[in-house]
Amino acid sequence: MTKRTGSARPVVKNSTQSNQRNHRRNSGRKTSFFYKVVAAIFIIAIIGGGGYAVKNFSTSGENYKTGLEAMEVGNYPQAVACFSKALEGDSRNRTYRQALGTAQIENLQYDDAVATFQTMTESSTATSKQYGYRGMGIAYLYKSDYANAVDALTQALSYASSKYSDIEIDIAYYLADAQMRNDDPVGAVLTYKKIIDQKADADAYMLRGMAYQAVGDNTNAEADLVTAIDKSKKSYKVYMALYQTYLAQGKENEANKLLQEATQLSAKTAEDYSNRGLLWMYMKSYDNA
Repeated sequence: MTKRTGSARPVVKNSTQSNQRNHRRNSGRKTSFFYKVVAAIFIIAIIGGGGYAVKNFSTSGENYKTGLEAMEVGNYPQAVACFSKALEGDSRNRTYRQALGTAQIENLQYDDAVATFQTMTESSTATSKQYGYRGMGIAYLYKSDYANAVDALTQALSYASSKYSDIEIDIAYYLADAQMRNDDPVGAVLTYKKIIDQKADADAYMLRGMAYQAVGDNTNAEADLVTAIDKSKKSYKVYMALYQTYLAQGKENEANKLLQEATQLSAKTAEDYSNRGLLWMYMKSYDNA
């Protein structure tokens, strides 16, 4: 589970597939990291004559690899079983533990995932702690326990420096989502501001604009949503949000012009077609709707 990622992260249930793709992108990096670690362990074990240890780590590596393959095809129960076996042979391996927590989330085992990631927060390293709190926060978010999600994700961000890494921008997106769902749009606005300060992309402006809408600040909502459209003229969601903002300010001419512009967008997903249908309804073109 990483950024989004992307991917816009406004709705957890609708972002499951993008989260899975993010997990898979991470899987490649984790696999590369794993083989480097195992190679080093093999050398140490051979020098020390630890034949049993070599066999044990080798078995863990095979289980981890099989788990990644299971994740790739969406067989999450098998992935959970494989990553669990990998950890049995190498209980200190952070990569295995993180993979297990990720698989548990995808397998809807949210409480188990919280427990798995919580173990990482007990580590002595800041990186393990950050990933542990991040995983806990995402598990709580999927579980609809938004207050605990906010707490865990805020703790994960506490390990960030002034310049966010990609993983920290990813954490911030999840945090803002949790804040919105926890009825704290002001907190979400502030979190999205931190993201925009680091990486000013269309998604961040769109989501902050929607957060401003929830606060009732239509002036800033309009500014952000216009910026989002300028950066990426592809999202029905942005157009629909800006349309509502124009109406809230009594700007009917701008709202109607925006709808005309939005008819030029292509539709690819079910959500696109749903929003396109609403667009035609607003324009009173019911047959097209």
